[in-house]
Amino acid sequence: MEIETKRIQMNSAAQAYDQATAAYISALPADQRTEARREEVKGKMAPSLTEAEQLIAMDSFLLKLLNRETGSGTTMSSLTDVAESEAARIQAEIDSLKTQIRTERRLFLDAGPSVSPAVGGLYFTRTPDNQVLIAFLSCFGGFLLFAGLLVLMGHVPLTYFERMNMTERVQVTLSGWGVGLAMMYIGFFVFT
Repeated sequence: MEIETKRIQMNSAAQAYDQATAAYISALPADQRTEARREEVKGKMAPSLTEAEQLIAMDSFLLKLLNRETGSGTTMSSLTDVAESEAARIQAEIDSLKTQIRTERRLFLDAGPSVSPAVGGLYFTRTPDNQVLIAFLSCFGGFLLFAGLLVLMGHVPLTYFERMNMTERVQVTLSGWGVGLAMMYIGFFVFT
């Protein structure tokens, strides 16, 4: 049971570290963010490249050693085939890693990290989340305006509103707008 608890704690710490690293990188300016991503990919690729170089060196050493120790052509050709297939597998893995790095770099650059998020001088209106918030604010503001005008003009068919004079209607409308905007403002900070 204690081992399972420690494993869960280790996984939670690893997730917290990954989230903190992602938050730090996303807070960097675009050029530093690109460099950080490049270093991250180099760090992930370095062990594989080191292992590949070690295996190639070991492969060549073993081939030289076997060539010196064995004089039989059949034994040597079978060992050479095994070594060449391993070398080909390692080279294919290196090529695959290089392709993945290029693909990720292209995806990152295609996302436009250095493009300004401003449209027509309004900052951060190019991101989809902000566009949804702007649409919601526009619709909600239109609803508050329409509902307030209905109350002010006396077109709400409730006896409560029909008995009010103009001052009371203005007070109800303004307080409704204030409460609605305050709740919306609080909601954005709580749920986003």
